[in-house]
Amino acid sequence: MLASLQPKLRDVLLLLVLLLVGCGQPPAQSPPMGAPDGGAPDGPGTGIHTGINTGHAPDGRTNQVGTDPQTATPRQPGLAPLGSLDELTEVQLLYATDRARESYDFAYFYGPFAPALILALLLLATYLSKQLFGPGRFGRSIFGLRLVLGLLLVGLAYYGLQQNAQHRQHAEHLLINYGNERAPGRSPFELGTCTVSLPPGHEKGVVEEPSLLKLELRFDPQKHFYLVDIEPLEDEAWYRTLDERLDAAQSRSLFVFVHGFNNTFQDAAFRTAQIYEDLGFPGVPLFFSWPSAGGVASYPVDENNVNDAIGDLETFLDDLLVHGSAERIHLVAHSMGSRALSRAVKTLSLKYQGQQIFDELILAAPDIDAGEFEKLSTYLEAATSRVTLYASSNDAALTVSREFHGGDYPRAGESIPTPLTTLGVDSIDVSRVTVGHSYISDSGKILDDLGAILRERRPLDETIAEKVERADDDGGGVYWVLEKGKAAVLSEVPE
Repeated sequence: MLASLQPKLRDVLLLLVLLLVGCGQPPAQSPPMGAPDGGAPDGPGTGIHTGINTGHAPDGRTNQVGTDPQTATPRQPGLAPLGSLDELTEVQLLYATDRARESYDFAYFYGPFAPALILALLLLATYLSKQLFGPGRFGRSIFGLRLVLGLLLVGLAYYGLQQNAQHRQHAEHLLINYGNERAPGRSPFELGTCTVSLPPGHEKGVVEEPSLLKLELRFDPQKHFYLVDIEPLEDEAWYRTLDERLDAAQSRSLFVFVHGFNNTFQDAAFRTAQIYEDLGFPGVPLFFSWPSAGGVASYPVDENNVNDAIGDLETFLDDLLVHGSAERIHLVAHSMGSRALSRAVKTLSLKYQGQQIFDELILAAPDIDAGEFEKLSTYLEAATSRVTLYASSNDAALTVSREFHGGDYPRAGESIPTPLTTLGVDSIDVSRVTVGHSYISDSGKILDDLGAILRERRPLDETIAEKVERADDDGGGVYWVLEKGKAAVLSEVPE
């Protein structure tokens, strides 16, 4: 029997070995900054500044050319092994995060192979069952199952290879990175700066990343967004960097982006850089990254972690008000991030006794209970100059979320049958111009409207969207419907 098993199991066993071996050994860890034994020097070729973890902040603006300090075409390559970066656009971001720092260990490099390995074992079990018990009455069904499992295995194995290659790439040039776990114990959130490069052919509304369909494993800065460096800073240095960037910007304004479900730290940085670039925002971009697990199957984990992050986000925003020097602070949240942001703003509204402490508040596809949002809206309206809510009836992710929460309680980001009509909130139905959940960043129409709000405080009227008044038996109120034929026009001179 063993002789008959060997030919049929050879390929499966070989694949198991390849999955276990992966792409080779993890890259060697870089020595600490400033180490006498060849530690990374300050300057081009490292992608890392010597200010990491020292409390001493550089000016936070690398490779600056031209008049815009946030978006610059670098003269020198940030990472020599990746080739010439002469045509890349670099976006300098400030961040706050309560994620734990990533450990470049075995699980980091080879964990992505786990789904493929499990599937390979299942496929192996189907071969063993046939050899030990014969084809039996389920012969054809087993063959079909093997075929499906085989196709899935190919996809998952290649995904594992891609993730392994990208994780190795991160370890080669990022001394500091953030994972998907909470910071341990009562550790405070961490502040820092990071740089994201955008490829020369960047398309508005798109974050260009390696594609499985194109058989791309690693990030190529000439084709993809690329996380060039991450630099944690002490509080004083971070706020000094923020002030310097505000001084150099066209407008002493900033926006804070809070990401949603299924986002890594890198995802949040990429999305913030993309929104900033596509809007042509004249101020300074910031983002707050809470410890989303970065996986579709981790929705319950993300719900738990986003609730845990509310206190850190509240403290961060309060510190911005006290220590920052921005004239306008805009807040933008997507999906599950709207929960943390809305609840944090409510607490600050109570602390500041209803004063207007923030400028624009934009919630796109908010994954928050509609009833809870209506209760929060009074505090949100008091603390901000305006609240804008984008909702859609074409958002499958929020439909799943509603069912996950019992099915009878709609989410604030749904417009089924109509959007919320809460007093003091500009509710905009975007169903006619978008499909999906991530329209805040991948819809040109929404990006144009968001840009008009943040740059010019555009008024919401019938030149922008169709005004709809709900009947009294539906609760009354007004909402707006964004249409393809209408658009917010940006002036050439930003605020």
